[in-house]
Amino acid sequence: MQGRGNPAFSLAADCTRDALPCDGPEPDLDDVPALSILLPYRDAAATLPACLDSIAAQTWTDYEVLAVNDRSVDESTALVRARAAKDTRICCLD
Repeated sequence: MQGRGNPAFSLAADCTRDALPCDGPEPDLDDVPALSILLPYRDAAATLPACLDSIAAQTWTDYEVLAVNDRSVDESTALVRARAAKDTRICCLD
């Protein structure tokens, strides 16, 4: 069962950035979006397009959307991936 006690989704209380695996160089902070929008979804194909359209219609543009698949079985992930292919601010975490 996924959830709070799942080690794949939790970090130790004393975890530091140095303790996390990192294969690349430190990110250039000029390239980091000012706002991260966490968008969990599960079987939301009927509402995801309107949700993503609403986010895209905002006047603030310095953001990223982290769309997290919560075990969807409908076409939600395909919709997010299609949108991510057109908008680099969207990241599909499957």
